Amino acid sequence: MSQEGRHIALYGGAFDPPHLCHVLAVGHILAMAQPDEVWLLPCHDHAFQKEMTPFHHRVEMTRRAVHPVYGAERISVSLAEYVYKTSYTIDTVERLQQDFPNDRFTLAVGTDVIDERDKWHRWDDLVKLIQIHIIPRGGYERCQGAFTLPELSSTTVREALWQQNPWVLTAVPPTVRAYIDEHGLYRT
Repeated sequence: MSQEGRHIALYGGAFDPPHLCHVLAVGHILAMAQPDEVWLLPCHDHAFQKEMTPFHHRVEMTRRAVHPVYGAERISVSLAEYVYKTSYTIDTVERLQQDFPNDRFTLAVGTDVIDERDKWHRWDDLVKLIQIHIIPRGGYERCQGAFTLPELSSTTVREALWQQNPWVLTAVPPTVRAYIDEHGLYRT
């Protein structure tokens, strides 16, 4: 049963792997959207059919990225997309709203999502269903002159890990890097 009236920000993604900008994005969500809680939602099956590192690894890396910084009291890594067997954000949001009817949800998305919203399943319905909080990312014209998170993507981080590029040490939290090394992830 849901606690009365929580404001929960949902922040989804592949988190493959989670990096410093994901951690900073959680801080942005907490400061600017001011939710009671932030639920990070690693996608189980990517809506755009991208190949991903196994779900259980991405969940654990995401926990290790955010919990040392923000704690586990207000920040959760949700298994909703695994439990609900959803791959479209709108389906996940509808199920969460059904299961937690007393809570209010906000969906946090990066500027990149706004630019590719035409690719999203039922985007127009989604924005009617839930408040959208935009996290400004560097490298996007619409963010010129505004605070932005650095230009960094999981794709760039994966490539740096494959190439054993030392700059990746500045982009991946040490707890995540230790997990990657321990499990031999992103080697090929």
